Amino acid sequence: MFNIAFICDENFVLPTSVAVASLIHSNSDKKLTIHIITPGVSKSAKDTLKTMETPDAKIEIYAVENDFLSISTSELFAGIPANHTALMKFNLPLILSDVDKLLYLDGDLIVKGDISGLYNIDLGDNIVAGVYDNIADWHMKSLGVTKYFNSGVMLLNLKKMREENYTQKLIDYRCNGFNRFMDQDTFNAVFKSKVIFTDFKYNTMYSILEIQTVQQIKELYGFASVRSVDEIVDDAVVVHFSSSKKPWKYVLPGLSMLYRYYLELSPYKGYAVPYIGKAKKLCDPERYIKYYSEDSSVLVSIIVPARNVKETIDDCVGSLTSQTLKDIEIIIVDDASTDETPAMLDEYSAKDSRIKIIHCEKNVGTCMARKLGVQASTGKFIMFVDGDDKIKHNACENLYRAMVENDVDIIQFKTEIVSNGSDPAIVNGFEKYINASYEFLTGEEIIEKSFVKKTLSRNLWNRIYKGDLVRASLADLDEGYYLKSEDLYTSLLIAFSAKNMAFLDESYYVYAMGLGITSTISEISVSKFNNLSTGIDVAYCIAKFVSEKHHDEKYIPLLTTIFKHCFTENSWWLKYVSAENLDDCVKICFKKYEKLLECCGDALIARALAESVDIIMPSITGKYSEMVKLVSGLLSRIDNNCDIFDKYSNLYHNFALRDKKAVNIAININNADFQYLTALLESIRTNKNPDSFYNVYVFGNGIYNKYLDRMKRIESNSMSLRFVTSCTQVSDDIRRGMDGNLAYKLYAINFLEFVDRVIYMSYDSIMADDITELMNIGLDGNIIAAPREYSQNTGEATDGFSNNLLVIDRCALKRCDLRRVYFEKSNKMSEKEFLNSQLNNKVKYLEDKWCLQWHIPYKYLGGKITADYSVLHWGSADKPWRSPQRAYAEVFWKYARNTDFYEEILYENLHMNKDSNRSVNANVPEVKRTLWQRFKIGCREIGFFATVKKAIKKAFKKVFRKRG
Repeated sequence: MFNIAFICDENFVLPTSVAVASLIHSNSDKKLTIHIITPGVSKSAKDTLKTMETPDAKIEIYAVENDFLSISTSELFAGIPANHTALMKFNLPLILSDVDKLLYLDGDLIVKGDISGLYNIDLGDNIVAGVYDNIADWHMKSLGVTKYFNSGVMLLNLKKMREENYTQKLIDYRCNGFNRFMDQDTFNAVFKSKVIFTDFKYNTMYSILEIQTVQQIKELYGFASVRSVDEIVDDAVVVHFSSSKKPWKYVLPGLSMLYRYYLELSPYKGYAVPYIGKAKKLCDPERYIKYYSEDSSVLVSIIVPARNVKETIDDCVGSLTSQTLKDIEIIIVDDASTDETPAMLDEYSAKDSRIKIIHCEKNVGTCMARKLGVQASTGKFIMFVDGDDKIKHNACENLYRAMVENDVDIIQFKTEIVSNGSDPAIVNGFEKYINASYEFLTGEEIIEKSFVKKTLSRNLWNRIYKGDLVRASLADLDEGYYLKSEDLYTSLLIAFSAKNMAFLDESYYVYAMGLGITSTISEISVSKFNNLSTGIDVAYCIAKFVSEKHHDEKYIPLLTTIFKHCFTENSWWLKYVSAENLDDCVKICFKKYEKLLECCGDALIARALAESVDIIMPSITGKYSEMVKLVSGLLSRIDNNCDIFDKYSNLYHNFALRDKKAVNIAININNADFQYLTALLESIRTNKNPDSFYNVYVFGNGIYNKYLDRMKRIESNSMSLRFVTSCTQVSDDIRRGMDGNLAYKLYAINFLEFVDRVIYMSYDSIMADDITELMNIGLDGNIIAAPREYSQNTGEATDGFSNNLLVIDRCALKRCDLRRVYFEKSNKMSEKEFLNSQLNNKVKYLEDKWCLQWHIPYKYLGGKITADYSVLHWGSADKPWRSPQRAYAEVFWKYARNTDFYEEILYENLHMNKDSNRSVNANVPEVKRTLWQRFKIGCREIGFFATVKKAIKKAFKKVFRKRG
């Protein structure tokens, strides 16, 4: 009779069940008594453990209270997964009072061999037999031992422990001695002279395999020759997952299959492990593939939607039938093809029994075709392949093995792009997007990366999935014809069910670029637009799905992004509609949008919808701005959610208050100057006309979120503030040599499609009065209105205009196509030179008050001060935050004081004034801060390491200055 003990709390029921199942399975020819001590374990969990009992394996459950909570505090090393339950090992001699010899096993292991070699060790006068665990010399010295054993597998002399009262000795040491590990240090310190060290195979520790090289393991455990990790695991009787990387939490490539084998023998058969991460690969999965049980003769089902693909289907099917893995099924769904495709498919099916054909009587679309294929599938895993693409000959075999090895829900692999003459820039961009990958993602991370941040593709065909996952997910897919956004819809449903996702660097899919629906776009009819504009139908389905099954505020960013994507996709297709069909297509859109109101009784959906419309309105093309007004009006009808609408849909006010003279202002900025922009924004807020509505757009690549979050208070019912922070075209133009300010102006002209006129202001300006008048000023047939430029050398008016404040007829300026003209000239002119050269005879000059340039009265007008100004511009290199004693500087500080960036402005410039020996204006109070206060401000603005580096540099300067 073999006596084996486990200690199991409520959190360890699953792994303990697997450990017990592995013990019974691997020692079925022995009589076993398995003692399971269960502090705080529920009755149902105890019943689960008891179900594993067999005629030869008796299971005894001990419901014992844990008396060691008061001494459980431990200075654990980071990542050591032990808790106070482990201390109950001290009480084993008392709990099992009738047992003299006991094999204790932790729950985080599997027994894969005969334990008799370990159990039959003659302990003699020794207390324990265990396996050497590698630990630091200083640690062993602190314990007073020269060799250290692992307490996860111990053969214990309980009789001797009772006779010599070792339970009390262990408790005493635990309370008073050196402890770093929960129970293990105590055992080693107390048993140090009464230990027998045994073979590594009886406690093959994952922590050793994970950290040590094979050569080091050979030296540690005295192997006769250098052995591979695979051979070590092959010979193991007990595999102990002794690190924080537990196989029911992390993918352990190779060993996951081994663990899954025993999990399937436990009461948790079929349990879907919700892995949270992936450990490094230790073992060859090929070696342990034998442990993986296959429930189906079909290992991989391949779903192929096909409609009118006679030119490409032969290559596609050929790549599937030639797979090195033969246990596959190929389900091709003929989506009511009108060419020779159906006959070709029937011919393939007649030649290969693995090919199943589903013929649709009517065109159902790719989305529903895939669903039909999935419903007919029986494979353990599922792949999707489009009828104009291919997969590599070893794809199914290698991907099947990867799925078995990793035991995850989804694996994404690389895609090879065949350009077919497509624009190389488009091909490269798509290839970068489709092949973006991570090491490992949980279910929530999949949703975030694919659908919120969109840094991960959401295509279906570059992944392999667990079959049951896809079959269950697509059961929620609503019937309908979804020609566009079908991948988004299907992959989102799968993502909501998926627990995890892994990635491979190998390429297995061959994607034919330019053979799909977008390859030959020309003018589209009303009926075709109706078919293409299914993005909003998809948005409706997703909103309904989230509202009914995943109702949580954390999904608002997801819904906002989905709505935004689908609105934008519709606007993209409208570009290909002829002028005479535009009204009919707008009506189609509006009818689809109106359906969304069905979901808006739910405040969560209403808020996401309002946010998304708020975001995408500025980018909607002007030729159907009427639809923008329709959508805005539609949103205003959201019942019982007026507060949500008012908060998030400020752009609606632009249309509703158009009679109140909407003022559109554009500005560009970079992070370094952001705090000075806030003074301009504050001046606009302070001086705005209460009868007007102000749309302010700030353009800048990668503006820090910490800045944006602090600007919320600027917005109101009469002022909207928008930050456009991903101006990729601007970056490209600057790299090609364009002046940055010019690049932003030209980008804004294209971005602000829905406005007819815009005022472009420089960030280093102040609006000292209402400028509504500028929006209505007559341009007299000119493209822009601007103040005259004055020379900084003479102070006299020049023949050109200043580009620091422009009133722009946006449509007229867009027709000039200045971006193309600039690059055709290839002379890298400055913004001022280029605009003057192109528009010098198309400008109306404004009075000086509209852009009073501060270097003029200061330098050339004898300090003459005039109150006749509406806009001040600090046009010279000197600025009021650098020279607060100069004329007009107090105007800047008046508004700067009311911003959230006032302290930063002072901090940045007080030391600058000190270094340049400038006097500070009395109106600007000198703030004396402690070193610690200055350090905190620096950390907030430029980062911790930059602040420290700056401080060190300053200290070195002082040291060397003193030495000099």
